[in-house]
Amino acid sequence: QVYPASVFIIFLLFLVVPFSLFVTGPRKEISQAEKRKLAVFPKIVPSVTGLTEFPKKFDIFYKDHFGLRDQLIRWYNAFSLRIFRTSPSDLVIIGKDGWFFYTGEGVLEDYCRPEPINPISLDRYADILAGRRDWLAGMGIKYLFVPVPNKIAIYDAHLPARIRRSRGISFYEQVMSFLSEDGRFRDVVQLDEALRTGKEKEQLYFKTDTHWSNAGALLAFNRIMEYCDRWFPGKVEQVTKKEIIR
Repeated sequence: QVYPASVFIIFLLFLVVPFSLFVTGPRKEISQAEKRKLAVFPKIVPSVTGLTEFPKKFDIFYKDHFGLRDQLIRWYNAFSLRIFRTSPSDLVIIGKDGWFFYTGEGVLEDYCRPEPINPISLDRYADILAGRRDWLAGMGIKYLFVPVPNKIAIYDAHLPARIRRSRGISFYEQVMSFLSEDGRFRDVVQLDEALRTGKEKEQLYFKTDTHWSNAGALLAFNRIMEYCDRWFPGKVEQVTKKEIIR
């Protein structure tokens, strides 16, 4: 009878402790486990619609603030990765050698893009960029277009083979190719080639993040400064590694 009683007590603690901490604990604004803002307590609106929507909003609030939430998320993530070798998120792919890839917001679909972009759309993008350049030029302002490739396109050698086999031509690649051939707008810094070359010497993106490392940001910054030097000869300085504050 000791075993059933122990299981019951543990189960009860899992129910009671998070709720008790939810009631008595401090409210957080940011989730350290998820790196995002948490829901705020919903306002009570004295109307039929307001009262009908309140339970749903409160449920979202409770899910964001119940006790031990960040710890439980970390334990769940660690359990999924180490025991089952699976990603705890539908928006993250586990790659090789400790690399992780975010696939939300159309990133994966863009990497595997099966169809070319409509030429009319590409033509419109060129018109928009040229229009911005001309509008700013009227005020004496230079306009430089610096699109940034996704990490998945630069470090795709670390992706699972099943995904690499599905690679298409991304939006970034198609737009860059069109602009170079079209000629209406040429003030573009194309970073993908520099990043692919630079990654052989240094790690330019974080393994578990979507952002550049200091080395990646420095490489991109200096490429931008190189282009600006064409406009302002001798007035633009590049930055060295020693000048970066870590």
